[in-house]
Amino acid sequence: MSERRWPTRVVGLGILAAFIAVAFVILSGPGYRFGVLPLSLAFRVVMAAALIAVFAVIMLIIGLIGKGADGRMPKAIIALVLSGGIVAQLVSVYMTAKSVPPIHDITTDTVNPPQFDALLGARADAANPPEYAGEEAAKQQAEAYPDIQPLDLPGVSPADALTAAEAAARSIGLEAIVAQPGKNLLEGTDVTFWYGYKDDVVVRATATANGTRVDIRSKSRVGTSDLGANAKRIRALSEAIKVQTGG
Repeated sequence: MSERRWPTRVVGLGILAAFIAVAFVILSGPGYRFGVLPLSLAFRVVMAAALIAVFAVIMLIIGLIGKGADGRMPKAIIALVLSGGIVAQLVSVYMTAKSVPPIHDITTDTVNPPQFDALLGARADAANPPEYAGEEAAKQQAEAYPDIQPLDLPGVSPADALTAAEAAARSIGLEAIVAQPGKNLLEGTDVTFWYGYKDDVVVRATATANGTRVDIRSKSRVGTSDLGANAKRIRALSEAIKVQTGG
């Protein structure tokens, strides 16, 4: 390869690698969501995308330093932005995973957590069973998310609390919402946009001396770590319930 032409070829290789990485990312998400790829394979595909994106970034930087864009500067810049974005996003996910405990079952009541009822059928084939994850998960939750606590609603009846919880659940985007006033339960599912991961939520309203105590539990159907998503969802739902009840 001549000294004059190698930067051009390196840039071309970087552009190709960048678009392959993008294609892999696109394949992994919808591929899993629509049942084309099992979760394990979708994970391998996105890891391959990360490695290819790193390669693309290195090639593009080397090629651009060597002034090898050769009339393809806009395409090279786009490829660098895309591959760099993939690398940055996956590094962000990795850092988040390192900063939160490897748990996927979060609740405001770790002693007597709300139990799934209407969603038991939907969770029948889930990798993570509907039963509460247990004492170790409770310990890790207490250390990582001490703010996840029951919601006290003075002057609000359990029925009104469930009505507020249903409106709140819809406001944060939960789907398949089922209210069971006779059991003081409300359940719903949150579905992520890209991969279609499903996390289930159950809300329990319990009468107290001066109102209602609301407990919330959010559990992922698959995966060991939820990357903090379930705690974030409980916070959002708690705040939405407060808004609905004027608190």
